[in-house]
Amino acid sequence: MLRRMFLLILPPLLLAAGVSFAYGASLRKGSARQDASAVSQAADANAAAVAGTASPDPRFTLEIRRLGVTVDRFRQRALLMRLDEAGTNGTLLLQDPKEYPWSSKDRRFAGNKRENNVFGYTLRGWVDYWPIPVIVAGPPRNGSNPDADRMASRISSADNGAGIGNALYIRLDEIHTAHGDDVISRVFAFFDREPNLPAAVLLVEDGINTRSYLGTPGADYLDLATKNGNFVPKTPDSYVALLVTRKDRVDRMIRPYVVDAPEAIDNTKTQYDVIKLWNYFWPLQKAYWKKGEEEMPSDYWHEKLPEFWKTTSLKMPDGFKPNPWVPIPWTTWQLKEYDKWPVLANLHRPVRVDLSNGRGEALKKGERIEKIRAGWQQALGTLAPGEQPGRMFYDTGASTSDLALLVQSLHDNPQHLDLDDPKDAFDMQRRIGGDTGTSSTWVQTALALMMGYGDGKTSALINLRDPLHGTIVMLTPPDAASRQAHPQTFSWDF
Repeated sequence: MLRRMFLLILPPLLLAAGVSFAYGASLRKGSARQDASAVSQAADANAAAVAGTASPDPRFTLEIRRLGVTVDRFRQRALLMRLDEAGTNGTLLLQDPKEYPWSSKDRRFAGNKRENNVFGYTLRGWVDYWPIPVIVAGPPRNGSNPDADRMASRISSADNGAGIGNALYIRLDEIHTAHGDDVISRVFAFFDREPNLPAAVLLVEDGINTRSYLGTPGADYLDLATKNGNFVPKTPDSYVALLVTRKDRVDRMIRPYVVDAPEAIDNTKTQYDVIKLWNYFWPLQKAYWKKGEEEMPSDYWHEKLPEFWKTTSLKMPDGFKPNPWVPIPWTTWQLKEYDKWPVLANLHRPVRVDLSNGRGEALKKGERIEKIRAGWQQALGTLAPGEQPGRMFYDTGASTSDLALLVQSLHDNPQHLDLDDPKDAFDMQRRIGGDTGTSSTWVQTALALMMGYGDGKTSALINLRDPLHGTIVMLTPPDAASRQAHPQTFSWDF
């Protein structure tokens, strides 16, 4: 209570969001299959649907079906176990420098392994042989440094050693940002503008190693990453991967049209369309690598698909409408792989709170408080009637004035969430004991998902790391019957 009284008299400041794109397609097939004009009409209809999209549904959600998370050495449920062990006054990060590797090589090796872990937790056993759209994000990159790496390179890096299997990746987006909630906005923008996009994978990373190879401005991260010595990291490895889907799109575009093909299959079985697509994909990917690039961007892949449809004899079922995201029907075993993974949480549309005066300056304190309160009400409107958040996660960065602003804005919230009570509210900066940076929103999401799957509580995720804007996102667990039917341990076994 003393802490709150202190914060109520302090001054304030806040955080962020994003953008996107769309496509169409044309194709042709042989004899007892869909004719070319039918396929062309389907592509035109898809393009028209995209162009004519109405204002976004505020209650539109994305289903989270798979999750991988690590902060430093703590992965999956071990995060919750460590937080319980540390208690509400302790931190997730161990505070004894001797608990951390002395060698920079060991730290780098550990970081690579953690990257493999989160990608593997998310994609092992997922739909093989289907080009998976990937959004990869990390902190800002030094664009003036020709040696600075890109987040796009982390897709193959994360896959190599993750034991994922026969995966195909197309890069949906690459984002370098200080604000992880930019990524949420971008994901929703893609799903809004691409009505045929059934699923996507997100990989978000931050930490000393990540910043060193991106050349992130603000500190000499390369020196920090390569020096030997024991120290507690201020920006720990914070990696999160999530698989998000829309079941309604799978049910509409894919489920009615699945085809039979043997599950034990390889690239010599060219009588099957799934292998024809695989064999068409790889030469294009390798040609792209030869240019010194990373995973193919989705628009490049989509540009190449009309040639595939035109020159390849495909056995498309009647009624199936190919599109760039689902270029051929799935097999029965691909659909089975999809159905194997239940919904773990629903990610709600983010609400952006603009705290600027339009000239790059923060609004006055009273105006910001009113904006945050209005944003809170708008975020509640993304929930189904009767749903209320029972827990809050927040990150105000290193600024005590931003924390004060949040307390002043929501101290009398109708949901009676007490920002001083660790049962109600989770302060990312204080409870982690370090800055998860660009990954903050996503670490919040992972923690809220695992906690909510256990106790059924809806979580509000609040980011006020930027003085000029903030973001509020709701995360709801599936109902009790679904959670009981699909128990989860969130094991870190790999």
